Amino acid sequence: MLPTNGLTEMEIADLLPTILKLLELRRRFAVATVLSCAGSTPVRAGAKAVIGPRGVLAGTVGGGVVEAEAQRQAASAIRSGRAAVFEFP
Repeated sequence: MLPTNGLTEMEIADLLPTILKLLELRRRFAVATVLSCAGSTPVRAGAKAVIGPRGVLAGTVGGGVVEAEAQRQAASAIRSGRAAVFEFP
């Protein structure tokens, strides 16, 4: 069994069809992953979202301003073709 880091196995499995379809269609996308958390948060480390140039396609990294910033960072990474890591205060 794979470690889930706070996601249920179903949530991880839910992302795979989206990723496979995007690859099949040769669409660009990013996978955002929560690397660490502090305090009370809606998701734990390991939470993931598949993000396209126009927003979240599947999953979540917590919603609200964190998710909005993740979408902005993902769109930038998709445009540049470079991975990005950002810290949210």
